[in-house]
Amino acid sequence: MNWDQSIAWLKTQPEYTDLIYYCYYDDPIDNAIDRFKSSTEWVATLPYLPPCGIALDVGAGNGIASCALASAGWTVFSLEPNIGHVAGIRSFLPLVKQRNYRIHPVSGISEYLPFTDSSFDLVYMRQVMHHAANLPQFCAEIFRVLKPGGTIVVVRDHVITRSEDLSRFKESHPLSHICGEEHAYLLDEYLHALRSAGFQVSKVLNPAESDINLYPSNTNEYKEQVRKKLNLPCSFPIPHILLKVIGAIDNTPGRLYSFVGHK
Repeated sequence: MNWDQSIAWLKTQPEYTDLIYYCYYDDPIDNAIDRFKSSTEWVATLPYLPPCGIALDVGAGNGIASCALASAGWTVFSLEPNIGHVAGIRSFLPLVKQRNYRIHPVSGISEYLPFTDSSFDLVYMRQVMHHAANLPQFCAEIFRVLKPGGTIVVVRDHVITRSEDLSRFKESHPLSHICGEEHAYLLDEYLHALRSAGFQVSKVLNPAESDINLYPSNTNEYKEQVRKKLNLPCSFPIPHILLKVIGAIDNTPGRLYSFVGHK
């Protein structure tokens, strides 16, 4: 199955109801988009965004982030290779027209961006970079189309510790056996590709230190889990630095990392 067919099939399976909900593929799409805009993930992302301008949403999917950016005042170009009605460009076109969002859907892939040099103030990528077939070329193209001084915000990409962990991650991923599109890279591979392209990486968020990566949980809930696991009293405050340490030593195949960088 392709991605659109895979999501359509998942939506018919009762055991995946929660997964569909938390991935924002539930219906109606306008409710899913509004829920994303108020999510702890998106609220935690906002401080890393520069002032409004022209944004490129790479791998826009069903448009949840494009619509969130547009509602915050951005002019958005939504790049997505899938033109389907379930998880692709056609799924959010009616809402774009209904809400008069400044969104321009574009069909294309990240390794060959159909844009001129220095076109965007922001490039935002949600759960996209791990899909890159050629990670260095992917990052070089993003660098090319970003304006000098522009920002990249890369959120929720899968990371593995060793190459042999990739098969373990794919075996555990609910979509891997359906469409085979899931992938993950080593943390050093992401950082090397970004830096080699020319980016200054200013922030690396590990799996436990930010609501961006913890969604649908959040740092407060995670601190409570840590407190209970350590049998600490309710009044004992869990310092945020502890979450950062826990996330840094996490070796779970496919754990989520986020990055912020500048050109």
